[in-house]
Amino acid sequence: MTPPLDATVAAGLPRLVIFDIDGTLTDTGVWWPPLARRGVEALARRLGESLPPPGDDHANALLGLAGDELWRGLLPESHRDHWKQLRDLTLPMEGVVLREGTDHTFAGTRELLSWLRQNGVAIALASNCGNEYLEGVLEGQGIGDLVDQAWCAESPGIGRKADMVAAALERFETRDAVVVGDREGDFDAAQAHALPFILRTGWLEEGDLPADAVARSQDEVGLWLSSRGTFLRLLLSRLSEGGRVGVTGPPG
Repeated sequence: MTPPLDATVAAGLPRLVIFDIDGTLTDTGVWWPPLARRGVEALARRLGESLPPPGDDHANALLGLAGDELWRGLLPESHRDHWKQLRDLTLPMEGVVLREGTDHTFAGTRELLSWLRQNGVAIALASNCGNEYLEGVLEGQGIGDLVDQAWCAESPGIGRKADMVAAALERFETRDAVVVGDREGDFDAAQAHALPFILRTGWLEEGDLPADAVARSQDEVGLWLSSRGTFLRLLLSRLSEGGRVGVTGPPG
């Protein structure tokens, strides 16, 4: 993955877009809950005990948490010390799901990434997943060739998502960037670097976060980045430190 550092960016677009993965590019909320239950069931068989299966909402609420937080959260408090076993049982299942040929990306994801790259925009991924999952998405979901660089919770020097954003800004030598995500952690990472944030709805909806823009589809993400992107960046850059501006609803 080679960043197009010498590319000319089309007018109105940011130099860099930093995307979250789950719930932003991929519709993880569909396949993750049943897979999480399979993982917990496999652990229960190994332990010779009965464990309560996580419900859909609970499993999806854990998406975006880093490291052991996700795996611990799938288990009852009495069994959370077994989180590594759960992880080791579940990760191979995730790899199968991501590589079995089913498209788990949201409609328009590849088109959005291709369009951005064709217009000279660098694309980075920032996810709280591990290396194995990240590679499964890049390779199994066929978006690796559309991404310039990706960071995850296991990347060297990374402690939290704000570190991933910092690494992307440094790598591409720009502050002309926008963060796109679906969770509060994505918003916090954008805030940590005073970057505009586009909320990709699904888990959260308009009004749940003071996002700078709200997109309900990949087409709307592209519209915000183009027709409203310059406006947002200029307006945000003129705000005094600590100030905010919110723009919601589809562009048009």
